[in-house]
Amino acid sequence: NRQLILMVISALRLPLHASVAMEITKRAVLYITTDCNLACGFCYFRFARRSGHAVLSDVTHRLDVLKEQHSMEYVDLTGGEPTLHPQVIDIVTSARRRDLLPTIISNGIRSDLLSALIDSGLEDLLLSVHGVGHNHDISVNVEGAFNTLLRTVSLLRNKGFGFRTNTVLTRHSCDNADELALFLRNIAPRIVNLISFNPYENSAWRNKHSNDFQCCYRDQAATATRIIDILEPAGIWANVRYIPLCFMKGYESHVCNFLQLQHDPYEWEFGASNLLSPQEIDDLVDTAAENCVLGTTRDDKYHYFAMQRIVQHN
Repeated sequence: NRQLILMVISALRLPLHASVAMEITKRAVLYITTDCNLACGFCYFRFARRSGHAVLSDVTHRLDVLKEQHSMEYVDLTGGEPTLHPQVIDIVTSARRRDLLPTIISNGIRSDLLSALIDSGLEDLLLSVHGVGHNHDISVNVEGAFNTLLRTVSLLRNKGFGFRTNTVLTRHSCDNADELALFLRNIAPRIVNLISFNPYENSAWRNKHSNDFQCCYRDQAATATRIIDILEPAGIWANVRYIPLCFMKGYESHVCNFLQLQHDPYEWEFGASNLLSPQEIDDLVDTAAENCVLGTTRDDKYHYFAMQRIVQHN
């Protein structure tokens, strides 16, 4: 009702085009290992050469750069499987010491480390849930992985430690949307990420043209909307990534695609996450100011321009 909207705007003394300020994320990512204890069919590093664990001194130096040069407030530790790094507890402690709140992105297999990680200052955990029961095990190619994940979730809930989840939308995770949605509602993560497989530009997937796990956007969107319908009344937010908006009509507010990523506080800021030098960022800012039609500030233009470049090369 347009008249009602105008009355509310007038009562609140807001301009007709009032909008919410969207800040750039203050979160970056560090890859601390390429080793993993699962073999997910859709893994970005499935065809990449494994190079082992990052040296602790290199990691702490990068933490310094994230804080001092890029003014980051959060850091996501990932891999591979970051809990396999023999000094992962030291890395979590080092991040906290630098006032960087650490998240670990994990498959949940190393439940034995949870208490020590939390006690060391872990701020958040992002768990992989790629289906229920057998469907999860098929997705990660390890029998019994789902039961181990259940043990991890139970430990987290007993400690009262909140977490989020990632689900890649494949034919396995989309096989029974209601079962997956009810499971997610039961374990009660703060946020559920529903992600369409999206091999980034520098991955070894770039020359692969088929796989055995992908399903079409229509089926992914049907799963995503069904999960949203079940989770939303329970107060659990579902964040949908890399599904075109036209497939998500009526659910657009849940979609976070490339151009929205830099405004998502749980996503990674481009310059810091790519460890760009101040000069490299200045050069990109200048290029973006001249060439990017999106955004009003130079900072916004720079981040939109960076995301557009990723889309073009993806």
